[in-house]
Amino acid sequence: MIDAKKVYKSLVYLSLNIIKNEKLRFEIFDKANFRNDFVAQINNMLTLEKDFDVNMDDVQLAQTFAKAIVKITESKQRFEKNEKTIDEIYAEYSSFLSETIKQFEVGRNELVNETLKITEEDILYSAIMNEAIKSKYKDLEKTQKAEEEKNKQAEEAAKKQQEEPKKNNQNTNQGQGQGFFGGFGGPQYQGQGIGEMPIPPSRDPRFYPYNAKPQWMPITKKVIAIIVVIASIILLINNIYMMTIKITFPEAYWREFLFNKIPPNFNDEAFWKSVLNLKLITDLGAGKVVNIPFDLQGIGFKSVFNFILGILPAIYISFDAFRKPRSIKEKYRMNFFPVMFVVIFLGMSLFPVISVLTEGNIKDLFKNNPFLRAGADGQTLFATGTKLNFDGLWNLLSNDYGHKFSTVSIFSIMSLVFISLSLVAAITILVLNPKLDRQKQMRANAEFQKAMMYMSQGQSYQMDQSLYDNPDEVIIKNPSKFSIWWNKTFKKKKDSDKK
Repeated sequence: MIDAKKVYKSLVYLSLNIIKNEKLRFEIFDKANFRNDFVAQINNMLTLEKDFDVNMDDVQLAQTFAKAIVKITESKQRFEKNEKTIDEIYAEYSSFLSETIKQFEVGRNELVNETLKITEEDILYSAIMNEAIKSKYKDLEKTQKAEEEKNKQAEEAAKKQQEEPKKNNQNTNQGQGQGFFGGFGGPQYQGQGIGEMPIPPSRDPRFYPYNAKPQWMPITKKVIAIIVVIASIILLINNIYMMTIKITFPEAYWREFLFNKIPPNFNDEAFWKSVLNLKLITDLGAGKVVNIPFDLQGIGFKSVFNFILGILPAIYISFDAFRKPRSIKEKYRMNFFPVMFVVIFLGMSLFPVISVLTEGNIKDLFKNNPFLRAGADGQTLFATGTKLNFDGLWNLLSNDYGHKFSTVSIFSIMSLVFISLSLVAAITILVLNPKLDRQKQMRANAEFQKAMMYMSQGQSYQMDQSLYDNPDEVIIKNPSKFSIWWNKTFKKKKDSDKK
């Protein structure tokens, strides 16, 4: 439901701005319809005060505006509260505002200006009506009517000259069409047109339904896209680099891991070499263990999935940020789906990045390998009582592959930084995105319904133009070359098939 205080504030400022406008004060005095509509707004203000207990800085102003109207009209008026709801009051306010702008050609900003300080004394002081004001606007109305009548006569004369040849042609061909129209009331239906179908505001490129147009939005979208692209590039480089690291475990590694301290009863070198080529199922898993490769980044499904996690967000958000906006809505807002795409996919990519962030994390990867887990847990080899030596194995790995582990860590830290920046920027832009202007949407819907009603009665109605943006700012989407080619090709084919 609409806030009663906001509706009351809108009514108060509209009423004050009308009274401060000399021309509109005269219209209150001179035009009964406008005066009655204005009185209805004061009655709505009174209803909000009595039924909803609202005010302006602890002052209720309906009675003061009532006195101002009496002062302007120099006659008594009847003021009373009604039983209307807040939604009904706001709908009447919107309709009255639109009609006033349209009928008297007053700027919307002037009528909804809320910068003025409101006091009871200022309201009554502004309610001035004297003979000089009456004479001034009556003379203006006479001059305007005379000009309108003159223009009307000139238009009718020009129209008559244009229709004269058409009339002669119609007389010639009248007999051909009279048989059909005569049976159905013919001439009485001719000329009964129907109003032009109005375009719903939601489909009109001039209508912007949000509450702000941040000028920084277009460049901000590009900056966020660039950050995401950098994060994706670093992530891909890191994944590719890890794919190139192939760690093999030679015999020296396994001797260190399996039996760093040889028991006295097991000192036969031939025996230990045979152990290295066993299929160690019980403790270490299936397969010969000598020179088995260990990958930091595999080439299977996992690596392909990591590539997808890195590439898709960059492509999606870059396409949305750098393409030419198709409407003013796209220009000043960040679309929800590309941002959420970035949050979800880059958020998921954080887990593999963190797993190789430091050498300690990489060490944990080896500890979790099925072949090496027994050593990390301090288990023994068969019945020899020899403890598996994972720490000794890791020292060998660090000596041989430490520089590569450091490079992976550097890329991982850079990836983490840019992914974090991307996620923070994406969430921030969602928070700062312009929100829907509910009141503007309600006014637009009310105007559209009114236009539909006029159309159904065969009349024309121009919707409140203050709802729409400046035509110079409106973005008109031109058809792409592909759509032009498609329409030409298949439309010609369709037309030829019909023939």
